[in-house]
Amino acid sequence: MNEQRQFILSIFERMKQLIYFLLVALLYFASCKKEATTWTSEYAAPLVFTSLNISDMVNDSNLLVHPDSSLSLHIEREIYRLNIDSLFTTPDTTISEVHAVAFPGTISVSAGFTFISDVEESTFNVSGAELKYISLNGGQLNYEIISYVTGPTIDSIKIPSATKHGSEFLTVIHLEESDGTIPTTVTGSVDLSDYEFDLTGSDGLKYNTLISNISTSIDPTHSTPVDISNADSVRINVSFENIDPGRALGYFGNELVEVPLDTVSIPFMDKIIGGNLDLDDIDLSLSITNGIGVDIQSTVNELNSISSIGTVALSHSTIGSPINLNRPSKTGWVVNSSEYTTTFNNSSSNLTPFIENLPNQISYDTKIQINPFGDVNSHGDFYHSDYPLKADIVLDLPLCLGANNLTLQDTIQLSVDQDTSQIKSGTLKIHASNHFPLGAEVQVYLSNGANGFADSVVSQPIIAPAVVNSFNEVIAPTASELLIELDTEQIHQLIHSGIALIKVIFNTTNLPNRIKLKDWYHIDLNVGATIKYKHEVN
Repeated sequence: MNEQRQFILSIFERMKQLIYFLLVALLYFASCKKEATTWTSEYAAPLVFTSLNISDMVNDSNLLVHPDSSLSLHIEREIYRLNIDSLFTTPDTTISEVHAVAFPGTISVSAGFTFISDVEESTFNVSGAELKYISLNGGQLNYEIISYVTGPTIDSIKIPSATKHGSEFLTVIHLEESDGTIPTTVTGSVDLSDYEFDLTGSDGLKYNTLISNISTSIDPTHSTPVDISNADSVRINVSFENIDPGRALGYFGNELVEVPLDTVSIPFMDKIIGGNLDLDDIDLSLSITNGIGVDIQSTVNELNSISSIGTVALSHSTIGSPINLNRPSKTGWVVNSSEYTTTFNNSSSNLTPFIENLPNQISYDTKIQINPFGDVNSHGDFYHSDYPLKADIVLDLPLCLGANNLTLQDTIQLSVDQDTSQIKSGTLKIHASNHFPLGAEVQVYLSNGANGFADSVVSQPIIAPAVVNSFNEVIAPTASELLIELDTEQIHQLIHSGIALIKVIFNTTNLPNRIKLKDWYHIDLNVGATIKYKHEVN
């Protein structure tokens, strides 16, 4: 939405960077001139030549050139993506079970004997959803086994409802014997990437349910029998962490995701301190792609352009009105996403005033209702991480504008570690050959040491716009010269404060007419420096 303004801002940034470079170069150039005798000398040298065109100022690969050489931007940007946590959350889950010998008294068992074999159904912690199936892009299972058995054991954790490439989850752990008083403890973790979980339980009718099989045997390599009793328990703690779902089936609930009134800053726009920017017709499309197998109702309650001038609320039929997004269809795990598109332009909205307000902030308030009509698909919701719910903007923007005293202001920081004490004065000469129908007044102010800035040091501040014909097309460049002059006191003040303020005022020619920018428009800058230096004998 702010690409034309960004063009002006880019020119301003280029000027600011150039002046920064020139001021530092002037001081360094001067500090390098030292002689063995005493006199005042004047030195002149070229510093830089550069040519700037549109592609230097607008860093976007979507710059389009039309048959008449005029330019426009076709920009596509993703502005929102629904986080999986908004559908359902899979917080870290811990399942802790104590397993003990099932018979009374004490018995002597030989190596390889299995004395614990328990099948358990456990609830997998999924907040806000009833899942039948989930596969993971990532995550881990952590285990801790605490054994009081007085012989070495082999403990296995099997999850029949979790498979990877057709094989059940199984991890086998070896434990040393306990003395019966102080337990033996072993911890570890298993990567769960690419595992698939059937969460319907043993009867296939449940949700969020894991089936696990825990077994403990005497180590078959142990040479003597082991006495065990119902006091010889084994505690197994299993935790699931950092679960990253890749696919899921079930019912994802009807969560209401509310985004309260919030603001987003627009970089550099706070540097505009005055003036007006008149823009040509703009088309902005909002495209919502739903690849998640749920019904969605979305409402943008308000969208505001905020600047020092004031606040402009975007008006459009979709603002404040529910937008119903149909669930997509799928074949296997190939999803046919559903699409919704609405267009903002001067006919359907106040888009141009919204942008010409020159906002440095955009505020918005929106909400998203998942499954607003409940479980109408009988736990048939689906999710695949390759097919998100996302919102994109498509902006078609002619580079056709009018600038009337559009004023940008910012500070630049300088740091010079060379000896500049013998500089008496310096002058930067910037020769500009301007092929843009856009002029600028450049001012540079130095700190006066009292939390303010003194008068500008630019004595010839105007870069004149190019000559245009009756169609506002450039027919000849205009030559201008900027002079930045610093005396001894100003140079020392600049070194001491390390700060300067730059102000640039932009105007297009033949206002109030807008001008079209062409692909061959450019500005050539040839910069030189002259300094006076006082040489002294030490």
